[in-house]
Amino acid sequence: MAYSFTIAPDHIGIGETISIHFKNSSDQNWDKLEVQFWGVIHQKLRLWPKPEAAIYLTAITKVDYELKIKLPDQPFFAYGIVQYLGPCQVKILAHQASEKILLVEKQIFIGESKNPCQTDFPEIIPNPVKLFFEGEAYRIFNKKDKPNCRVIVKQDHFEKDWAPFLQEFNLSHQNQPDLQINIDINAHFSNSLNEVNNRKECYSLTTVLDDSNPLLKIYIQATTTIGVKHAFRTLKQLISYHENSIEIPLVEIFDYPQFNHRGVIEGFYGTPWSQKERLDMIQFLGSVKCNSYIYAPKDDPYHREKWDIPYPESENQALADLITVSKKESIDFVYSISPGKSICYSDDSHFEKLILKLDQMIAQGVKSFAILLDDIDNIGFVHKKDLIKFNHDLALAHCYLTNRIYKALIKKVTNLHLIYCPTEYYQTGNSPYRETIAEELHSDIKVFWTGEGVFSKIIKKEFAKKIKTVFNHPMVLWDNYPVNDANSNCIFLGPVINRDPYLYQVSPDFFSNPMIEANLSKFTLTTVADYTWNPEAYDPGKSYLKAITLHADNNPESLKVFADTTLASRLFKGGNWELDHLIQNWFKDHLKLLEYLEQCKQHADNLLNSTILSRFRQLEPYLKEWEAELNISVFCLKRYDQLKKQIKLNMEDQRNFQKLNRVIDPMLISVCSGKLIKLLEQFKARLKVH
Repeated sequence: MAYSFTIAPDHIGIGETISIHFKNSSDQNWDKLEVQFWGVIHQKLRLWPKPEAAIYLTAITKVDYELKIKLPDQPFFAYGIVQYLGPCQVKILAHQASEKILLVEKQIFIGESKNPCQTDFPEIIPNPVKLFFEGEAYRIFNKKDKPNCRVIVKQDHFEKDWAPFLQEFNLSHQNQPDLQINIDINAHFSNSLNEVNNRKECYSLTTVLDDSNPLLKIYIQATTTIGVKHAFRTLKQLISYHENSIEIPLVEIFDYPQFNHRGVIEGFYGTPWSQKERLDMIQFLGSVKCNSYIYAPKDDPYHREKWDIPYPESENQALADLITVSKKESIDFVYSISPGKSICYSDDSHFEKLILKLDQMIAQGVKSFAILLDDIDNIGFVHKKDLIKFNHDLALAHCYLTNRIYKALIKKVTNLHLIYCPTEYYQTGNSPYRETIAEELHSDIKVFWTGEGVFSKIIKKEFAKKIKTVFNHPMVLWDNYPVNDANSNCIFLGPVINRDPYLYQVSPDFFSNPMIEANLSKFTLTTVADYTWNPEAYDPGKSYLKAITLHADNNPESLKVFADTTLASRLFKGGNWELDHLIQNWFKDHLKLLEYLEQCKQHADNLLNSTILSRFRQLEPYLKEWEAELNISVFCLKRYDQLKKQIKLNMEDQRNFQKLNRVIDPMLISVCSGKLIKLLEQFKARLKVH
């Protein structure tokens, strides 16, 4: 064929712009090329536009012809196809002298929506507080890469704060960019801000079409540069890429977080995260609109054992790099120290060493600190002089030290933020220790708590109010999920659950203690970001699916099947109910279990051979263990004699059984909550070797 002809979109609304691309691969030249639209109006074929107002393609000297045409908004009764719904023929005719020749034609569809959105309802993490969306979108056709963008800013001196986000787009100063972004910092939202507690992170994002030309205008308003960053993070999620087009929904968003401080406390026992993992985590926290990271690795010697020794140059530089990246991502870097195992609370020299350590962080620009005196119940007072000074009252010593630190830091740090973790950080009710905290601790110092227990299954607002009354101080929630230092052979990929939607009204700061596996923690931390931003609208199930979709590359279904095997935890006794049911009844109908496990094997194979392992290498041993347990379970079920209730193995089967069994190492890695291991024990009880 000598001509190629493409139209985008093939489903168009009244008043929308359509793109036409015509290519001539022949040697034929014409005087001009005309585009006609033919639709059925009142059962008659009608042409738009009128012949005397025909639309022509570009000059005939080119082989490629491009044209953008906007269908009329108002009725064109004589010839128009406006207010008509249905098929429409688009024709290209060649003019040669007085003759017209039809070259090509194609059918499109005139629909009701002006700009129908081809993707699902926008899935944004975290879920916005207010989002208005009518199902329309702006599309850029014949383009697979980033859209060209022009930026108009009211306050140029803030540009450095959002400049990194503009790297997501191709900045353009052309006359016809795809997008125009208008940024206004220090915006006034009138009465809208009356309901907002955390105003510095508030933003609005509106995407609208410009009626005068095919251009999308994006309006970003915020009270600070942090809000602008959040708006760009939302905009990035709104853009979807298709085979030959880019789509951006037409939305209006007004958004702000409910919890004031949201993020991670690296506070587990075991191998601390590497520098690379910490840098990556801080960048991830920024991407999901968290705003805090607490440095508190229990097994970092300079945090706990060597609290009184300044950081060597290399370690100090590593912390400086973390702080630098935190500032770039608008993450509050909270430095914590845990001196309770050996400090003499009344010794001035010990205090001076502690302040010297904190001064290292102040020099790096840190304004937030935490003093952790948890997990020292069996230690008490280490030095006799403390027994005398504080009359055996450990809480009094803790308040003395923490208040003294506060008084020293407040002279050096503006906008100081100090958190104290008491030894009684989870116990219910009142006690002499907590009474002393309530009376003696400086009122500006916040207090950590983990809920009703070290691992709180449920945290209700009512309980939080009672504990806050006991401590008589602002409280910070230290949530011990998905931390796995007490279950080091397990991973937990499920969502945060059973946290009161109004908890922020009592404890406005929320920190999640993650797993030793930093990268794998992102699955749960994505849901934590969702909950802490908009807890009243938080849906664990939906948030869980969003997290899996975000991290799954091209294997969301397979990843969910595996992630479901990790749901059982200290917070949640449930898990994969379908697997539970099939295992409970396998000896009655083993074929259903066999079918299910074979499907799981396919999912395991998909994941082990996918690109997801390049991002989540820590998944590999768990996937291999899952695959090994599935292999031996399927092997046994295929040899199960339903009539005799036996698993029959010949000598070759027995050798294969032993080979498969040796691969399993349930003491090292645990998947499916050990259910397949228990199933294997049932198989072994029914083995019969011939």
